[in-house]
Amino acid sequence: SIASRWQVLLAIVISVITLLDLSWVSQRITYAFMVPETPMTRIEESPVRQQLIALPAPARIFGPGPNLLTITG
Repeated sequence: SIASRWQVLLAIVISVITLLDLSWVSQRITYAFMVPETPMTRIEESPVRQQLIALPAPARIFGPGPNLLTITG
């Protein structure tokens, strides 16, 4: 039907625009670099981890951002 053809065409157009946008952004972001050692690689040495291990599970930590504690280990 005509409606389904328009839906397919719209999906293709949106996909192409998204692909072009992601390509453009990836060429503009040049200040990002890989670090040799992330916080997660040193989690065994974390003094916070040592304190939390002594507590009964599950320990809850509140941070300033919703994902800050997750990404820093």
